[in-house]
Amino acid sequence: MTAAVVMQPSTLHFEMEIETSVETTNGRAELPIKLSGDYQAPDRSMGTMLINLGFISVRSQVINIGDITYIQDESTGEWSSSTASSPVVAGPSVLLNPDLKTLVSLELLGIESIDGVDAHHFRAIAPAGTLDDSLGQLEMEYWVGLDDGDLIQVLARGAVALRPDSGSLSKMSVTGTADVTVMIKLSELGKPVSITAPENLAPTPDPEAEPVEPGAPPLPLGPKNESTVEPATVVPPSSMLEPTRGTIPSAKF
Repeated sequence: MTAAVVMQPSTLHFEMEIETSVETTNGRAELPIKLSGDYQAPDRSMGTMLINLGFISVRSQVINIGDITYIQDESTGEWSSSTASSPVVAGPSVLLNPDLKTLVSLELLGIESIDGVDAHHFRAIAPAGTLDDSLGQLEMEYWVGLDDGDLIQVLARGAVALRPDSGSLSKMSVTGTADVTVMIKLSELGKPVSITAPENLAPTPDPEAEPVEPGAPPLPLGPKNESTVEPATVVPPSSMLEPTRGTIPSAKF
């Protein structure tokens, strides 16, 4: 288990499936979320997040670097940043790099086949605070390849708090407490990956700035000594309907 976590490749591809159950005024809502992309150790990932509610789908590009999460607004193409590390928006970094000293009740459940690969199946308990928004302990499960010792799958279960800055969910005003199950499948170990922060970040509002009263936009000013363009002459309709005699050189009917 230690070797699988410590010696895992520095880059890989991941597929995350997140099942989020939220209590609302109309009952309990299920929010299936998928996040697929690439991971670069120790704390970088980028991918596409898709929240499918049946009647509406929200797709966003997400980049995670350290404790900063960047989310792109599809309508403007601009990126915003936050420090929320909820599994709803955070990449796999937190769950792929557990502090082994803090895991308790670690046990080997047996050997299972994952996508045709035999793997050791471990289970452990991670302490509260493993994720910034976790409300208690997380139940963790790990699958480690029997032959190569590679970490190939991770599962996490627990309760988290959905904050207003929890990415795409904030657009739908989904906040409160949620029960979350996160499944991460790993592949393409060692693939070339380069992850950097986005350039077109949306400006951060200054909370101390005085509000600006809206007003009419100023008229554009032309360069000095610009020649004045005479307005076009409007031709009355009667002149088109009653042409002056002699102005039409020839006509045949």
